Amino acid sequence: MTPFLYPKSNHQRRERPPQYKDYRSYKPYLRREFEKKCVYCRLPDTLKGQSSFCVEHYRPKNKKLFPQLECVYSNLFYACSCCVSFRQACMKS
Repeated sequence: MTPFLYPKSNHQRRERPPQYKDYRSYKPYLRREFEKKCVYCRLPDTLKGQSSFCVEHYRPKNKKLFPQLECVYSNLFYACSCCVSFRQACMKS
């Protein structure tokens, strides 16, 4: 099995969604942006089901840390619930 190699350059956003007040509204744009794959494990949502994927914040939406980034598209990723849970657990420790 060949390991996944991450790209050498940063991802350039292609989608240009309108500004929303609820970050969850960006999910269809993020799904296309990240080619229906989790940004972390790269598994496609066709394996786990689209409902097990969510909008993930790169910088936490925590009111004390980065509240201004809660609905900023460039701060949002498409990720599976397993990776989001794992990331949140790692951030707590």
